[in-house]
Amino acid sequence: MNKEEKEKNNQGVLVINKAVKLLMELSKFKVDAELSELSRRTGINKSTASRILAALERWKFVRQNPTTRRFSLGHVLIHLGNLASNQLQLPELFHFRLEKLAELTGETSSLVILDGDKAIYIDQVPSKSMIRSFPGVGASVFLHCTAVGKILLSGMPREKAEKLLGRSPLPALTCKTIVDPQALLKQIEEIKLKGYAMDDEETELGGRCIASPVRNSRGDIVAAVGISGPSSRITTERVPELAKIVIEVAREISSELSLPSLAQK
Repeated sequence: MNKEEKEKNNQGVLVINKAVKLLMELSKFKVDAELSELSRRTGINKSTASRILAALERWKFVRQNPTTRRFSLGHVLIHLGNLASNQLQLPELFHFRLEKLAELTGETSSLVILDGDKAIYIDQVPSKSMIRSFPGVGASVFLHCTAVGKILLSGMPREKAEKLLGRSPLPALTCKTIVDPQALLKQIEEIKLKGYAMDDEETELGGRCIASPVRNSRGDIVAAVGISGPSSRITTERVPELAKIVIEVAREISSELSLPSLAQK
């Protein structure tokens, strides 16, 4: 490749980077955006931004309102998003993170998502110990008495959480299960501050779990990652140390789900 070809290639990369920056910035608007505002927020001059947006519009990546001349994301992104969701599943993307969590803690690590009014396990790395804690992949569990369930509750609007918890009497799986909705809602507020939740023998006597939220680029809780094991190993003294590890792995997964930084050139 000669010098002229290299320069053209570099220019092409720069244009692609600017196009991605414009799309990422546009995704932050709840309504459509003016060209001048996109230019200001991305640092791309108006004439360049206008040309790039025009090209993106031809490919249906963006839409320009013919009356207001404001821009919004195009419908082709919905199609691409659906294809990406089919190709890149959470378990495949982050299994190695669960392996790391299991290695660092010595306990069973799991990835869980919301499924109606239950939490469902979608991936797991079992502990190497003879004494293990399950449920396994595909199992669904209650929200009110599991660490992962409480994390998912903490990501809901309070009204939705209240509705779920008050829909019917909460089953007491052990003598330690919290079945008072108001007490649970208070605990959920504390979980939001701490960054992690616990199941302290609330599902099974002799078992403890610690979980932390996985967030998308908007900060919404989309999953929970956690560890589970016997209370003889997950002692109250070890909880702060183990919680710190769980929080860090959850943050690593969250950062990979987030949009690239617009500060990157």
